[in-house]
Amino acid sequence: MIPDSTNESRAPAPSKAAPTKRARRAFIDLARGFAVLCMIEHHLFDAFMPDSFHGTPLDHFFRFMGGVAAPAFLFLAGTAMVMMMEGGLARGLSARASALLAARRGGWIFLGAYLFRFQEWALAMGASPAWTMLRIDVLNCIGLALILTALIWGIGASLSNSLRLRALLFAVACAGIVLAAPLVWDSEFPGLPQLLFDYLRGSPPRALFPIFPWIAYAFAGALLGLHLAQTRSQPDSASAERNVLALWTAAGTLLWFVILRVDNLPFHLYAHLDWWRTSPAYFLLRCISMLWLLGAAWLVEQAIAPLRARLHWVRPGPLVALGQHSLIIYWVHIEIVYGWLTWPYRGKVSLAHAVLALSVLYAAMIALAYLVGPALDAAKSGWTRARARFATAI
Repeated sequence: MIPDSTNESRAPAPSKAAPTKRARRAFIDLARGFAVLCMIEHHLFDAFMPDSFHGTPLDHFFRFMGGVAAPAFLFLAGTAMVMMMEGGLARGLSARASALLAARRGGWIFLGAYLFRFQEWALAMGASPAWTMLRIDVLNCIGLALILTALIWGIGASLSNSLRLRALLFAVACAGIVLAAPLVWDSEFPGLPQLLFDYLRGSPPRALFPIFPWIAYAFAGALLGLHLAQTRSQPDSASAERNVLALWTAAGTLLWFVILRVDNLPFHLYAHLDWWRTSPAYFLLRCISMLWLLGAAWLVEQAIAPLRARLHWVRPGPLVALGQHSLIIYWVHIEIVYGWLTWPYRGKVSLAHAVLALSVLYAAMIALAYLVGPALDAAKSGWTRARARFATAI
């Protein structure tokens, strides 16, 4: 970690006796890995299946499963980012240093989104219009969400040591985005530059994941991350972690039934509401499904832990590996599925051949996570150590 180099709120570098960084929560990576599978499945069937397949019950099922991916990525990004910043505080970093490190990570993802779009445009060799480089996709949304998550957390942590203040700020930000989304989508914003309009409430093909309401999933995940981060200091952190997940899952399940009951009332808060796009009720139901996903991932990890211990298996499982390296998996599989190499098969593949292709792509992406992922991690760790030595030298 890089110590804070500013004069104000300078935090001492962690001593040798400082608590070491805890290993990644495998159940979070497992949940993200499941979302990666859903993402790949959705993209492959969307690209390769003929028009006659789209609209069938089986297509609806595949699209439903594919719809798990984006909210899961954003929700888990918020959870993991807040846990990382809280961990920085526990290791002696100042609030400002922890927030800046997190915001920098979000900034790199945000810039990477445009690099990715430029690569897609260049590899299309003239077949894709130039405006597609400005399309608002999930990486744009995740990068911006992480920057804003770091900003909100940094403000709260700088003002007070109270966890409740940070939770309140995230709750207000989440509720504000969700409740304002129907109003934003009901407005035209004349005179607003096209790019800003796309970020606020753009529609396909120019924007797939605009700020309203997608960014709120990261803020909702941040609320869970604040609670999970506190389990580090508990004598039995595993039990505390279980209790937190059980509490959130139980509360979410109860809220699920309340939402369905309230949503059927004749009273409506908004004059115009798109249930699948801007409904606060649908947003909450999706967040609850993320809690179920995390709870299931935690149970799976606990169930296989004894087996892994008996087999002395130290490497992450396939889904965990996919979750740990979801960015490179996203980058590569998009080019395979939608790139020019597979254009001859676009919309012309049978269901049996699509299932076979999906199996092959799953295997290839797992292999990529196992082979390329560790190399990228080693390069990133080396770069981090080099920056730390440089910061210490100056």
